[in-house]
Amino acid sequence: GNRLTYNLKAPGVTGMNTLSVAPGLDYQVTLADGSQVWLNSTSTLEFPFSFNGATREIRIKGEALLKIAKNREQPFIVHLPGSSVLVTGTEFNVNTFDSGTVKVALLEGSVMLTGGNNKLALQPGRQGVYENGKALYNQPFNQRNTLGWTAGLYYFEKSRLEEIVQVISRWYGVKVVIDNARNQEKQFVGVLNKKKPLRDFLNTLEYVADIRAYKDADSVLHFR
Repeated sequence: GNRLTYNLKAPGVTGMNTLSVAPGLDYQVTLADGSQVWLNSTSTLEFPFSFNGATREIRIKGEALLKIAKNREQPFIVHLPGSSVLVTGTEFNVNTFDSGTVKVALLEGSVMLTGGNNKLALQPGRQGVYENGKALYNQPFNQRNTLGWTAGLYYFEKSRLEEIVQVISRWYGVKVVIDNARNQEKQFVGVLNKKKPLRDFLNTLEYVADIRAYKDADSVLHFR
C-alpha cells in the first residue's frame, strides 16, 4: 500500500535512511518511537531505524503531516531547509515546497520553530512562517486547505496559474509549461482532486478560464 513499517533486529544500529516519495504518491512511515510521518508527493524523509541519543531527530524536505509520540525525556527535532522544529509531542504540518520558505502549521500541542537566530513558539491554530533572511512570524491557517493534500485534494483560493502548475507536476508526474504570458496573472478559485483524471481538471480550466491544455510529442503539458 502506501505505508512503511520495519522490524529492527539490532537496537544499537546507527545511521540515517532516506525515503523519497515519487510524484503522484503519498506515503506513511511509523518511526521507531511510534511517531507517524505522512509524506506528500515529491517529499523526502531522512530518519534512523532507532533513536539512541538524547534527542529524536529527522529531516524533511517537501511536505508532511506529523503525529509525534510524547516523550519529554527525549525531545523530537524536525530539521527543515534552513530551520528546525522542536517538539515533545504534538501534531503539525510542515511545508517547504516554496523555495526559501518554511511553513509549520500546528494542530495540537506546542512546538518551537527556529529560523536563523530567531525562535517562535506556536499555539494550535497558528502557522509559523520562516523566509530566508527575514524574521519569523505566525498567522492563522485554514485547516481544510492546509491538510487537504492528505485526502488528495488541493484547494485554490486566488491562486496564480504557476501555483497550479507546480501541484500538477508533483501530483501527476508531468512537466508543465505555460506558453502564454497573459495567463500568468490570472487567479483561480477551485479544487484539484488527485483521485480523478487530470483531464477532468484541465477540461474545467479550459471552460472557465479559456486556457487550452495539450501535450506535445515529448508528453510535456502546455497551457496556452
